[in-house]
Amino acid sequence: MARETTLPHHVQLRLSDAIAKAIDDWRRCQADIPTRSEAIRRLTTLGLGAEPILRDILARMERLPHEGDLDAHIANVRAVLGDGGAEK
Repeated sequence: MARETTLPHHVQLRLSDAIAKAIDDWRRCQADIPTRSEAIRRLTTLGLGAEPILRDILARMERLPHEGDLDAHIANVRAVLGDGGAEK
């Protein structure tokens, strides 16, 4: 992934220990071991691009026979998408 040469927006944020550890664990699994800042940029880009894919997966999941933990998985995907319990 090509990094922008200029990054004009400075953002400060606070992270829980669990989120910081998850980011650090993820970045250490990358071939180039990015800095934490670069890892956050990459994960943000991935997350922003994931919504259409998650909506497609959710639509497919909702068409499956509801067996086992499927309802819980559907609820988790809806929560990530900010849909709550609403059918889309």
